[in-house]
Amino acid sequence: MVNFTDRYIKSLKPKEKDYEVNGGGGFYIRIRKNGKMSWIYRFHFGKPQRMTLGSYPSLSLKAARAKHREAVDLLDQGINPIEHKKAEKLTRKKSPTVADLVDEYMTWWAKPNKKSWEADQRIFDVDVLPKIGDMIATEVTRPIMISILREIAERGAPNQSWQTLKVSRKMFNFAVENGRLEHNPCANIKPVVKLKAKDRWLAKEEIRWI
Repeated sequence: MVNFTDRYIKSLKPKEKDYEVNGGGGFYIRIRKNGKMSWIYRFHFGKPQRMTLGSYPSLSLKAARAKHREAVDLLDQGINPIEHKKAEKLTRKKSPTVADLVDEYMTWWAKPNKKSWEADQRIFDVDVLPKIGDMIATEVTRPIMISILREIAERGAPNQSWQTLKVSRKMFNFAVENGRLEHNPCANIKPVVKLKAKDRWLAKEEIRWI
């Protein structure tokens, strides 16, 4: 058994055959003969089982330890961490992502009802989907949306920040109205900057879009 450290993990070299190093508590790292490494949790649940926690270095030692602790906690509660992981994946697969909701909004509301639907699509493509498009919609919170709006304003596009809030709020409202979401994360969010008519000017990106 070895006390894993970043230096030790980096020192591990591939051999002629795959092998594993025991870090204690069922926490292992597997080194394949091609040099690829992955974190493993070995445990008993009726029979000996092995769970892959992730690949190194994309999953760091610190993050792998956290995943290992989560798996151990589940096991202590009488829950098979492998089955729990499968159930979570199935739930996430059935749950719509933000990208799914944007597609539904654009297809069923924006395009049939708005002459300016292309402007909505640009907003999603530039400032929403790259940041949260892959997120499960129920995991999007008000602080996440406020952070996105502030980032837009800070790059010198206050009006774009306001437009992003309006369009995102409409999109999430559409999802709520159609039973795809319980709550709108943009509800009650105020513009992160106050626009004054005398101070209004177009940012470079806005001029380029026009």
